[in-house]
Amino acid sequence: MSDFSHFGFPANSLAIEYRARHHAASIGKPKDRGVLPSKILGMKLCVAQLQPLAFDVGLSHSKDEKGRYIFCLEVEEFMRAGVQFAHRFIHDYTVRLAYIQELLKLSADYLSKVKLGLLSPFNAAALVSKERGVILDKTRKVSSDFAKAYAKWRKAENPSLHSLCEKYAGRKFEKTFSSLTKNQKDEVFKAIIEAAGRDSIRDTTLARNLSKAGKVLLVLGLAVAVYNVTTAENKLKAVGKEATIFAGGAAGATAGGAAGAFCGPGAIVCVPIGIFLGGMLGANGAEKLFDRIFK
Repeated sequence: MSDFSHFGFPANSLAIEYRARHHAASIGKPKDRGVLPSKILGMKLCVAQLQPLAFDVGLSHSKDEKGRYIFCLEVEEFMRAGVQFAHRFIHDYTVRLAYIQELLKLSADYLSKVKLGLLSPFNAAALVSKERGVILDKTRKVSSDFAKAYAKWRKAENPSLHSLCEKYAGRKFEKTFSSLTKNQKDEVFKAIIEAAGRDSIRDTTLARNLSKAGKVLLVLGLAVAVYNVTTAENKLKAVGKEATIFAGGAAGATAGGAAGAFCGPGAIVCVPIGIFLGGMLGANGAEKLFDRIFK
């Protein structure tokens, strides 16, 4: 095995492992399944807790080395699919924050109108329930396919005013709504208005954490693309290839996510699987097509 110390990559550390590409015809030799690619035409980043592996000309490699080589390819495919989740996560957190701000304003406005006597608690609660549904529908329209699936899993539709009355009557007084006095009913209506602006800490925390993960995935994906371009002999061609791969991955992920939405209640599982597989297949297909056209 070659010594990579002159590249500054210590053995047995978080290393950058190289992948070699080879077309047997380019060197006039038949393919040998027992020998890994020997002519290095390009290098790919592969982060792993492994010793750097060099593919030297004409040398046979062990089963372990071949396994690491395949692992590098799998990591790259995973990162390509991860980029498709990345921009969804970042976008959805921004949408989530805007949604919360709208609900907070809605709740505060109608509570103020009730206190000033401009609206009865019942009318205010009815209007809040209706407008909250409008805001919910508007938010889902601009959310990603993944966020829509999650939102429908958590709450299929905006709850009716009747169901909310029963919910808060039981929570506040441990009675049915119809058995409450007028003052108690007004308290329930006010509770409904207040709850409309209450943030779900669970959902917002999840959105924030996914946004952070998305930024990491995006940086890693961009790092691989930048590395591929900067180390390529034909940089213009490399830029075109990376753009094609991203576009193919995006198209595949969108198609996969849309297909997963047809799973009904199981969409929360099918949609992310569809995005991942669709993104990976789309990126790989785009890469093969590009290589076939621009040989």
